[in-house]
Amino acid sequence: MRKSIQARIALTFIMLTALVLLAIGVFQYVFLDRYYFHNKQNTLIESLERIRDWDQDSSDEIPESFDQFSSVNGLTYCVTDSTLTYWYTNSSDGNQMAAKLLGILLGKEDQNTEILQQTDAYTMLRDADQFSGLNRLELWSVLDDGSYYLVTTPIQSLSEAARISLRFYLYIGIAAVLIGAVVIWLVSGKLEKTVSSLRSEKEQLQRDIEEKTRIDEMRKEFLSNVSHELKTPIALIQGYAEGLRDNVNDDPESRTYYSDVIIDEAEKMNRMVRQITTLTQLENGEQDLEIETFDLAQLIRGVLENMKVLVEQKQASVFFEQEEPVLVRGDSFRIEEVITNYLTNALNHLDGSRTIDIRCIWNGDTVETTVFNTGTPIPEEELDKVWIKFYKVDKARTRAYGGSGIGLSIVKAIMDAHGQTCGVKNYENGVAFSFTLAAAERTGQE
Repeated sequence: MRKSIQARIALTFIMLTALVLLAIGVFQYVFLDRYYFHNKQNTLIESLERIRDWDQDSSDEIPESFDQFSSVNGLTYCVTDSTLTYWYTNSSDGNQMAAKLLGILLGKEDQNTEILQQTDAYTMLRDADQFSGLNRLELWSVLDDGSYYLVTTPIQSLSEAARISLRFYLYIGIAAVLIGAVVIWLVSGKLEKTVSSLRSEKEQLQRDIEEKTRIDEMRKEFLSNVSHELKTPIALIQGYAEGLRDNVNDDPESRTYYSDVIIDEAEKMNRMVRQITTLTQLENGEQDLEIETFDLAQLIRGVLENMKVLVEQKQASVFFEQEEPVLVRGDSFRIEEVITNYLTNALNHLDGSRTIDIRCIWNGDTVETTVFNTGTPIPEEELDKVWIKFYKVDKARTRAYGGSGIGLSIVKAIMDAHGQTCGVKNYENGVAFSFTLAAAERTGQE
């Protein structure tokens, strides 16, 4: 499972900070003591340089700046003349400092000292006090006027200071990691919410773009289909109208035929425009359904009665044997349109025994109505396409009876508005179209 942005950022921060602190801690542990020691040596050398710059002829007193320098850096110094007479010191016991210098000069301190560095200008020593056990860093030198200079500083405190500094750094580091982790957790939480919001907005924008693209494609396809469907009737109307104007045939029978063709094609165009308007209103939710309880069986019988002449013209045998009421919930006006479209479609595609079978079947809390007609089954790969606007399985046959390919799209839109389903199924000898409605009550059967 993918970790959240908040957890990943916080974990990354903690790991990186811990690694940096660990690296600094190791470096400090290994090199801090050496650095302090080397820095203290440089401080002793700097004190020598400062005392050499002191002009004893102009002042008999040690400059105040040198005393401040010594105090800040923890230095104890002593300046004596060539006879080791006590001159200047910041120690509380100048005689002890002078005696220490005398011992170094006479080699009496060799057992207690370690020469660290010896040059023409000075000698750097490490001294271990035999009484206190404290280690000191010492530097002595002969000044230009023959006087002696001795400066010392305790180095035991350097190691202790390094250890204290390391512990302090460790505590501060742990506190910094914890505080930083909390801050990062809070900040990254807000960042995660922002990123999540941006991602949602991006996804919504992508969906909007895809929807706009889909609508644009549908619009282009719709205009193309409408143009194609209107092209033939317009051409016929124009041709026959020009024939009437130019008196191509003067006999009344021809003029009547021309007029009938014009009227018929105009009616096809008018019917298609009405269908397109109805479909558009249904798809856009611009028509409210008037849901009521009605007898579906009675409605089907009424549609069959209205289409009786067309059934006879098609020489069709229609079977609907439902005698008891079929009470359903829906918009009876729109459901009548669904049944009319199904029956019209069945009559236009009749073949074989030229039989139409209509049935209402209860299925739990719904009623499924099927309209079966004998004829050629629809290719399986095209079954799902019959609900698409202007789609025609057999274009030549559809053109012959004046179909526009919109009727089944209207059926789909009506059933979607009802929250119900419609479907199509092939059989060996024909095709069955169906739709469902919510059952209101079942009477007369068990």
